Amino acid sequence: MSTEIKSKHGTVSKQPFELYMAFVDMRNFLHFLPEDKREGVTADYDTISATVQGFKVGVMVRERGLKGSERGEKGRMPCGQR
Repeated sequence: MSTEIKSKHGTVSKQPFELYMAFVDMRNFLHFLPEDKREGVTADYDTISATVQGFKVGVMVRERGLKGSERGEKGRMPCGQR
């Protein structure tokens, strides 16, 4: 059984492409982990998983991009609006 978590939109101080590049490939998250914490963490383009204090946890990207009706003004992503 999987759980889907939805959240509210927020404003961040990064360009949309910077956020997209960080989140588009789950393997990028391995670069944020200290070397001694990478053991047991596996990632591919769509998923990342690890065992944390005996619990197997993972994240999977189910969908990429926004549909036209979900975009902000002028076709920009909501995170890019100021």
